[in-house]
Amino acid sequence: MQKKALSVIVMGKTGAGKSTLINAVFKEDVASEGVGRAVTQKNQKYTKDAIANMVDYDNNIEYQIELHLEITDTVGLEIDQRITKKAVSEIEKNLKELKKSKIDSIVWFCINQRCNRLEKYESNMIYKLSQTYEIPFIIVFTQCYSKEGKLKRQIEEVIPDIHVYEVLAKDLELDEEYCVKAFGVDELLGSSIVNYNEFKTRVLKDKLSNLDKDKKERIRELEELANKIILECSENAGRICEKVFAVKPMEISRIKREMLERISEVYGINKRLIKNLDTQIIYGLINKPLMLIPGVMGASAAESYIEGIGYDFSYKMKSILEDMTDEVFDDERARIEELIKRLESR
Repeated sequence: MQKKALSVIVMGKTGAGKSTLINAVFKEDVASEGVGRAVTQKNQKYTKDAIANMVDYDNNIEYQIELHLEITDTVGLEIDQRITKKAVSEIEKNLKELKKSKIDSIVWFCINQRCNRLEKYESNMIYKLSQTYEIPFIIVFTQCYSKEGKLKRQIEEVIPDIHVYEVLAKDLELDEEYCVKAFGVDELLGSSIVNYNEFKTRVLKDKLSNLDKDKKERIRELEELANKIILECSENAGRICEKVFAVKPMEISRIKREMLERISEVYGINKRLIKNLDTQIIYGLINKPLMLIPGVMGASAAESYIEGIGYDFSYKMKSILEDMTDEVFDDERARIEELIKRLESR
């Protein structure tokens, strides 16, 4: 059974429903809850080892993973800037430790749906912390029991690349006759696990053009993320083979194609540009023997096949970046143009 570890930091204003959300995730009362008042007086970490039910929507397969989950409930952000500054300072200590640990980490930034706007200091803080500690943020609308699109549209305008999820952490009785059932919590956790590499890719790509640091270190980070994608796709291929005992070439070909697109995106070529490139240019970078797909294969063979292609392709893309001059590498537009030019010339 596949093993995963995820660390979540839950942030937001006092009364945003952070503790209620955490209790819903753990399906037990681990964090004290309040109604519009500060209950969490200091950052508190909760952990749980569990078997999590997951869904591979692309392949319509349900599966289980062994999940080690850490969730940190943080002190609520206040209007008082002095209190907020202290709370953020404590959160930064946690983020710094997570960055060193290499554990998959994400921040759920909770906003009560009834709020009418995202404060300027909140959007600035999200951007700063995400870039500094290379951690993905998800906006979580809490206490959702009606369709309110105004705040969501504002967030999409201010922070266009951020994901927004709507949840109602526990059943809400509006009156004696009508009760809104809880929803969205399992989807939020599942997406944080399944789509983590995609979220991380966006953060690193955004930082790549803004961060002034050693070129080799920046390329190494991209390679590490590409490796995670390769292993994820390898596990998907193995899981399909275990499900049907043998797999058709078309299914492996689809996983291979999606993996190559995602790796290309990590190294700087987005999906729109990939589609404009001849498929043979992309596949031409890969050793020819690996391109032959057997009629059927077992789980282990499918995993090895996908990993072989993925690592070979990632190595070629990394080599192109390493050969670039520092001037081209540091200019995002020039870097993409050079990548495409090198691909087309091989």
